[in-house]
Amino acid sequence: MISGEHILQAIGLGIVLIFMIGPVFFSLIQVAMNKGLFMGLMMSLGVAISDIAYILLAYYGISDFFVQHLKEFKIVGGGIFIIMGVYNLVGKKTKAALHIPLENQFIWIDYWKVFGKGFVVNMASPFVVIFWIVSVGAINSELNGDMMSVFYFFSIVILTVISGDIIKTLLARRLSRMITPRVILWISRVVGVVFILAGIRIFYMKGI
Repeated sequence: MISGEHILQAIGLGIVLIFMIGPVFFSLIQVAMNKGLFMGLMMSLGVAISDIAYILLAYYGISDFFVQHLKEFKIVGGGIFIIMGVYNLVGKKTKAALHIPLENQFIWIDYWKVFGKGFVVNMASPFVVIFWIVSVGAINSELNGDMMSVFYFFSIVILTVISGDIIKTLLARRLSRMITPRVILWISRVVGVVFILAGIRIFYMKGI
């Protein structure tokens, strides 16, 4: 088991992730507002699974592989972000938001597609890789390499993040009742710009 201090530390780390503004944050808000509560929760689950994957990879030492190939990972991740940004700006769904009644949108959306979007967006970010490598290394050292303590610590972190994402999804869904299709179009454009800027920033990250 871990101490109360470490529990608070884990919750604090989770809260930092909840309020971290980036492509994942804006995508989650967009999905919840455009496609509904359960779609938002599915995307949140996809993000959480990718976080868990990185935690496990970092814990079992495979982080060395990512460090050695971070330049290639940066190119792939930045490219994915820019492609998704362009899609949000010019995609058919974005244009259709002006013409289709809100209640009739996204009837045939596949839940697993949204889950995959959350997983890919999170996995594609070198910032996420670096964050988990540093966090897992530091906490593993602080807890003297005790596997169960590390497991409990990051379980609390992930549960905190999921709880925060649920709250964000609920709030976004409430706001969706007050928005028009034109607002949805502008939200998509903002998300697209955020993705493109994030992709460009990844390309020009120094020291990688």
